[in-house]
Amino acid sequence: MFVKNAWYIAAMADEVGRTLKQRWILDEPVVMYRTADGKPVALYDVCPHRSMPLSKGELLGDQLHRGYDHLGSAWRRAGHCTLAPGTESWR
Repeated sequence: MFVKNAWYIAAMADEVGRTLKQRWILDEPVVMYRTADGKPVALYDVCPHRSMPLSKGELLGDQLHRGYDHLGSAWRRAGHCTLAPGTESWR
């Protein structure tokens, strides 16, 4: 059992850069990276569409793109989906 309303260290500052890094925190998968201006990002590492890890995708600009199938989706740093399978690009 874990205390969920508490702070936990996910990574040291120099461990998170412009490549996707997966970590498990409190038995939950998390993907971390930094934006081009150096801001840290941490997202739940599960695609809601296919339940696959977002950390297996790629970082294009500041958006995380799910790249393991032809459908694709994209996620902004705040966790908003900007591109979904079968739709035009969202904002």
